[in-house]
Amino acid sequence: MPRKMSSFESKVESLGEVEELQPGTSGQPTLELKAGLYLLACNQPGHLHAGMWTKFTVNP
Repeated sequence: MPRKMSSFESKVESLGEVEELQPGTSGQPTLELKAGLYLLACNQPGHLHAGMWTKFTVNP
């Protein structure tokens, strides 16, 4: 993972987002994704490097 979020954000295409959430709550976006490998990451300062990201695969 990149060290600076601004660097990270400039290199990825956002396909959607969840509105800002309060601690202990959740959100659920509806996205139409093509088959492929994706990265889901929190863009709050420090969260990415604290491990708030995951990879997932969409199969055809």
